[in-house]
Amino acid sequence: MKSKLISIALVLVLLVAALMQISGVVHDRQSYRQIAIQSVAQSLAGAQTLTGPLIHRACTEEWDITVDKQVRTERREFHLQAAPASLSVRGSSQLEPRARGLHATQVFNLKAQLTAQWADLEALKPVAEHANSRMNCGQPLLMLAVSDARGIRHASLKIGEQSPTLKPGTFYGSYPRGVHASLPAALLSATPLEAQLELELVGTESISIVPLGGDTQVRLTSNWPHPSFGGQFLPVERKITDQGFEASWRVSSLASTAQQDVAQRKGVCVARRAMLPPTLRALAPRLSA
Repeated sequence: MKSKLISIALVLVLLVAALMQISGVVHDRQSYRQIAIQSVAQSLAGAQTLTGPLIHRACTEEWDITVDKQVRTERREFHLQAAPASLSVRGSSQLEPRARGLHATQVFNLKAQLTAQWADLEALKPVAEHANSRMNCGQPLLMLAVSDARGIRHASLKIGEQSPTLKPGTFYGSYPRGVHASLPAALLSATPLEAQLELELVGTESISIVPLGGDTQVRLTSNWPHPSFGGQFLPVERKITDQGFEASWRVSSLASTAQQDVAQRKGVCVARRAMLPPTLRALAPRLSA
């Protein structure tokens, strides 16, 4: 009996030792794969989150107050923004593997058409908080933000018959990377306003889209046959074959706090990554593949 117990204990020790060795190998491989992903992302572009388009402008208000018979000027700075009433995103993504040693990750090339419409731009008109104050506002800017601007291969903008020049940066708080265009005042009075953007964007592992419109519709196609969809909203329709997938989302601002969170400059939080997504803290869908 004693010898049996010793034999059983010895077998258990050997099994535990073997499991620890296997666990160590798995951990090492996971670490090496993560290093490979980071290496590709550093050389190309990382996971992407697409936010916009959004129109915003910076304003100041100045007013005079009298203190001990002396006139002093007070000043406040604030920002105004107008999210689109409707946003349509149509994109096609081609994925291909990039390897570092034995480990590979997926790199995507997204070609997308974004159409945003504003019913009016009343939100961009400043409202004075002090009597007899002086208001001054900068030129409105239309911006489109991404997580890693190195991944922008092409971007163009068309508003009506005009094609405003896109420049680097967004000048918008927590979303500094991306592109922007200055809008002439004449365009702001020509409501409803429609903006069409062409975008080619590359990145690693995942792409997220923020549902910034009052009504946001997204349709993506890809050659990736093993999609993983995550984020706050799953696709309303999807078709997956050996040749790739098609998926579409529709999100209302009644079901999402995206507009409010972006207006408050809250940072994007991608909860979980996969091969093609959209997400934002408690506000986004996440299209993953």
